[in-house]
Amino acid sequence: MFRYRVLILFILLIASLPSVAAAERYRFIPAEPQQVERIAPVTLAEPIYKVVPPALQTRLINILGQQRPASGNERGDVKRTEVFVGLSGTIERVTGLDLSGLSRLGSEACAVTFLKGNPSRLVVAANSDYGLSSGLQRLDEYVDNSNGNRTISISRLLDYPSFPIRGVIEGFYGRPWSEQERIEMLHFMGRTRLNYYFWAPKAVPSHRDEWRRPHSNEELASFRILLDKAESQKIHLVYGIAPGKSICYSSREDYNALLNKVKSVLHLGIFNIALLMDDISWELKNKNDKRSFGTLGKAQVALVQRLHADLKKLHPGIRLFFCPTKYFGTEPEKSDYLVTIGKGLPADMEIFWTGTRVYSPSITQADAVRIGNVLGRKPLYWDNFPVNDYISSRLHLGPLFNRQNGLERCSAGLVMNAMNQAEASKIALYTAASYLWNSKTYIAGTAWQKSLEEIGGTEALPFLEEIAVRLSGSAHWPEGYSRDLAARLDRLQNDYNAGNAEQAVFEADVWLACLLRNSARLRQSIDNRQLMDELSPLLERLEKAAHLCRQVLPLYLSTGKMDKQYQARIKEASVNMSDRPKLICPDIKTMENFIKETTIRFIRP
Repeated sequence: MFRYRVLILFILLIASLPSVAAAERYRFIPAEPQQVERIAPVTLAEPIYKVVPPALQTRLINILGQQRPASGNERGDVKRTEVFVGLSGTIERVTGLDLSGLSRLGSEACAVTFLKGNPSRLVVAANSDYGLSSGLQRLDEYVDNSNGNRTISISRLLDYPSFPIRGVIEGFYGRPWSEQERIEMLHFMGRTRLNYYFWAPKAVPSHRDEWRRPHSNEELASFRILLDKAESQKIHLVYGIAPGKSICYSSREDYNALLNKVKSVLHLGIFNIALLMDDISWELKNKNDKRSFGTLGKAQVALVQRLHADLKKLHPGIRLFFCPTKYFGTEPEKSDYLVTIGKGLPADMEIFWTGTRVYSPSITQADAVRIGNVLGRKPLYWDNFPVNDYISSRLHLGPLFNRQNGLERCSAGLVMNAMNQAEASKIALYTAASYLWNSKTYIAGTAWQKSLEEIGGTEALPFLEEIAVRLSGSAHWPEGYSRDLAARLDRLQNDYNAGNAEQAVFEADVWLACLLRNSARLRQSIDNRQLMDELSPLLERLEKAAHLCRQVLPLYLSTGKMDKQYQARIKEASVNMSDRPKLICPDIKTMENFIKETTIRFIRP
């Protein structure tokens, strides 16, 4: 009878193990766990693997070491470390530990527990294979084998994401990403534990301008590839469609075209759908729509309710997202449109909101509560960072700033709208991922340093840091973040007017020479060639401006007649510079303005 009980327990354990072949794939970029209790390093005794999924044994042995086979004459007082790894329900049954708190933290949660004794007990438990692999990585971070003895420096660790929805949206205007860029982005998202990817490139005709047109076989095949890659990384692929520019809300033909378009991706297995009504007219243009609905809000509610009901019949697990036409504002409660949307849309739908502005310099809990009260649900933030489609000649290479700690309590999550430059976007997205996983411990500067090293490589880190500041100054940076060059050139002109510019000219020249040297070193040292290709157009302009700045600096020291060839060269370079597109990037703009002013002052047009 006892043997049968053991056999039944063994079968239950095997049956309850996660899909561990997939768990081995996940290897995450470290972020701070939510809770950790540190202890002085304790030497781990020889492990005995009591419960371990077979596919994770090799990985666990790399962390804790090989279990020696039993000799048959082991002494009872020999120290051992019993190791239990598995899903929370299994571990509770086997060990008697109470893991009910873990089960309430979502599918991505994991726990690591070390109970000292003879034998000691080490437990890694999680709510899914994804969380289980995350738990093993956490264990690896706190086990040290540097001195020959394996030691552990925690007694308890609990990890789970702050925000349930942590996403990237390809929702910008301009050149969409290639299929390869999307695949690489999904891989990056998997490593940074971002879990939603929204396909919504506005320049793709079948998404917006030609939304009625059925997807081609090539497009559907591309979606199938993206879905497979997303699922392998445990990322939810969301299909976006934007019919708002031309849809007739009262037209049966238009509704059927929309429903059939969505059905075509449902058949592929994509069950997350985003209906996007941003950046369209506030007025109903069709006479039948005006007669049937009266207002845009009522027309959209009727459309969404019908689509929601039909799609739920096709697949009960489908999830819908909605971007309203009014998607930002400081007083949302005064908008009849938003009130209508909030009351009329199904309760299980997520509604996007960008904040007080299209790009919101800050997002606070108070702002989230205010719009949440209007929408009747926690808002899902469409965060327009680091998107640059509104000023395509500028890159946003800095960290995420001013998203309040605790925002997860009153919002569903953040979805970051990326740049046209997929690889360069990852610098900012890495920092956003750190915030979204653990908002309490997020420090922008620290996350940014890790991001630059991860994306650009260790050797390029100091040079990429300098150049990133020079290329990306914008509203995303705190006030005055990159003012040192402007201050130097202002001082130079003031000193010149006072009759003593030598020292200021020298310091400005040294600063510019250092900038050019760092730029050259970045080109030589960076590992990520795709990133370098995306930075190069703007970097070349920065370098040309710096070189020309150095050439005009001697004008502030000249007291005699200037060489005519020198004057002509400076004037020609200044004219050529004026023909370039205007930029917001502060350092390039500062240098180019300085060159123009200097040319006008010393070399008459």
